[in-house]
Amino acid sequence: MGASGAIYGVLGAYLVLYPYNKVNVVVLYYVVSMPAILVIGIWAAMQFFNGYGALFATEQTGGVAYWAHIGGLVAGVVIAFVFKAWIPEEPDSINYRNYQQDSKARRLW
Repeated sequence: MGASGAIYGVLGAYLVLYPYNKVNVVVLYYVVSMPAILVIGIWAAMQFFNGYGALFATEQTGGVAYWAHIGGLVAGVVIAFVFKAWIPEEPDSINYRNYQQDSKARRLW
C-alpha cells in the first residue's frame, strides 16, 4: 500500500470519527457542503466499481490502485473502531478543555 492507500486510511478514520461533519465539495462551478459520510461513501463506491471494472479491462495491472485505495479505507475504518473502543473517553488536553467551555465546538468522541 502506497501513500494514496495511507491517505484513504485517514479518510476511513475520519469517516468513523466525524461522519456528519460537513465537507466542501466542488460540483460543476459551485462549492457545496455535504456530510462526510455521503462524500466518502460516493468516493468508495466509485473506487469499488472502477476496480471491479479494471479487473476485466486490463490484464497487466487489474486495478491494483483502486483496490489499494479500498484496502486503505477499510484499514482506517477498522483501526479507528479499535481505538474508539480502546479509548472510550477523550483524554485530557487543551482541546478537550476548550470543548468543555464552548458547547458549539466539535468533539473528537
